[in-house]
Amino acid sequence: PLLGDLTPQSVVLREGSAPSDWHEAVRNLGFPLFIRGTARSRKAAGWKACVAENPSELESLIHEMFSLPYRARG
Repeated sequence: PLLGDLTPQSVVLREGSAPSDWHEAVRNLGFPLFIRGTARSRKAAGWKACVAENPSELESLIHEMFSLPYRARG
């Protein structure tokens, strides 16, 4: 309860999620959005590899994340 204000909200998207699910996440959270897999993020590759600042970047990062061989499936 005390960490609620410090912990960012999250939305889980699974492989095969419809774009409408992505847009719902945007409506609930707004931009920028940090995109990560269940195993790890791509932050070592830089800001643009894991942060979407608009719908086009969000779609691209989601497709890239689901194509990575090391991501875990939830």
